[in-house]
Amino acid sequence: MIGKRDVSIATLAAMAAAMTVSGAAASEPGAAPDEGRAVVMLAERGDTVAAGVVIRAVQAQLSDVSVALHVIWIDALAADLPSQIAKAEEIANGSAALAVFWCDLARADRFYLYFAAPKGGRVLVRELAGSGTGGMAEALAIIVRSSVEAVLAGGEIGAVVAPAPRSAGPVEAGPPPSAGAGRDRERLAMTVGYELDVVSNRSPVVHSGAIGLSVRIAEHLSIRAGYVVSEPRSAEERGALLELGRHPVWLGGSAFWRAGRLRLAVDLALQLDVVTERVRATEAGVAVASGGREVEPSIVPSFRVAAEIVRRVALFLSAGADVALHRTRYVVSTPNGPVELLSTWPVRPRFVAGLEVALW
Repeated sequence: MIGKRDVSIATLAAMAAAMTVSGAAASEPGAAPDEGRAVVMLAERGDTVAAGVVIRAVQAQLSDVSVALHVIWIDALAADLPSQIAKAEEIANGSAALAVFWCDLARADRFYLYFAAPKGGRVLVRELAGSGTGGMAEALAIIVRSSVEAVLAGGEIGAVVAPAPRSAGPVEAGPPPSAGAGRDRERLAMTVGYELDVVSNRSPVVHSGAIGLSVRIAEHLSIRAGYVVSEPRSAEERGALLELGRHPVWLGGSAFWRAGRLRLAVDLALQLDVVTERVRATEAGVAVASGGREVEPSIVPSFRVAAEIVRRVALFLSAGADVALHRTRYVVSTPNGPVELLSTWPVRPRFVAGLEVALW
């Protein structure tokens, strides 16, 4: 059966001894690796920094073992373990590798190591917990070394896992990506920015502060929600003054793509603007009705560009439109008849600029 447990460096020596097969001789230290003596590590592009620490630790542990370490960089591992094993077997058979291993490095305080000797259809799973990436990487490297030595000696490791159908797609290999690629693994982000809306010809520009949250639900998709802290609007006509308070909230989705340090996104949201109305007379002899409250729904499509300035922090600029589901006209009754104080445009341009900060 597949086991998971916390591993400390102090207990690794005992684990290594238990995993090595008795009575078989390992290769001579320092000997050049021959056919079938390569060990392959699969590394995800989003884990460049943590993967680099692991690679260096494994290289140091294997320096006196007659195997060569090769690293293959991939976009993402399969979601289930049988599919991961099938991919490891495919890679090993294509490169005559002795074994293939990979790690789940998504969390800073916990690593998961998967070590497969593909031709035997078996996998060793280990969970490593600690307070530092370096210490866990060293522990992981010791387990990899002892597992390699066991396989070299002709033994078997781990438990049998039923293989999944092999992927027909090619394995993407190449150099490590840029450090900015790690942001694609982040799940939760917050945005804070300045928003400018053009709403009508009488009160053309509205200045606001925009705050929002974004939760990534798939590789290129996220759910977004936010609130706009908007300044009040006012309009005056024939001795009647209209004052509007706005409270827009919105919820929507985003499709995004990365190009180096830039992230390009297309957003679509439903906005509900809770508008409070207050009408008062500014001239003697003018009587007006009191105000009220209403909800103005709208659809907001936009295009957004974000540029990473430091890790987890990016500048963004968004341009779009607020498409009202119904046009609002503010008309008050006066002794001189009805007066239109303000009429908003059905399509209102919108621009937002600010900071995006990854929280997790």
